Amino acid sequence: MDGDAQLPRGALRDELETAALRRIAHGLFRAGLAELGQGPADRPGLSPGGNRAHPRHAMSR
Repeated sequence: MDGDAQLPRGALRDELETAALRRIAHGLFRAGLAELGQGPADRPGLSPGGNRAHPRHAMSR
């Protein structure tokens, strides 16, 4: 198999490139390296812990 094979231009190629860029952007966001966009904690109106009544990792007594 040739490592230099390319997908011809068209809708499938465009969709694959878009999906790859979204996956990269999501990885950067999850790692805290994204410069553009806002994460849930950065949105105005939300408290730092979010708006959950019972946070998932809360400690119970």
